[in-house]
Amino acid sequence: MTTIDNSANTFTVLPDGFNPLDPEQTNQPLLLVFSAAWSGSSRLIDSILEQVSAQIRSLTILKIDSEVYPDLASQYQVHPLPTLLLFCKGELVDRIEEERTELLMPAEKLIQRLQACL
Repeated sequence: MTTIDNSANTFTVLPDGFNPLDPEQTNQPLLLVFSAAWSGSSRLIDSILEQVSAQIRSLTILKIDSEVYPDLASQYQVHPLPTLLLFCKGELVDRIEEERTELLMPAEKLIQRLQACL
């Protein structure tokens, strides 16, 4: 798993045993982004996530390769890629699934949708 550090938009490795459903571990809003290296839509989402990270500083964004972590993708019933899951205090509050590149949500719309849940 990787995370985008809101201060620098860099990817870092998460510690083993991290549980997004544990409010003790996720005291700020959390966006899980399931993707795969082979998915064109998943590659396009990176620039959108950078814009989201710059606008919503309190949001932690975790980008998860569904092929590297198939059990986690299965646990959340991830099928189309990318799939975005928003958690607040360990509770799933929104799910966004996009199969086709042309349906990818512009950053501004995604930011509005996320802010409505926070």
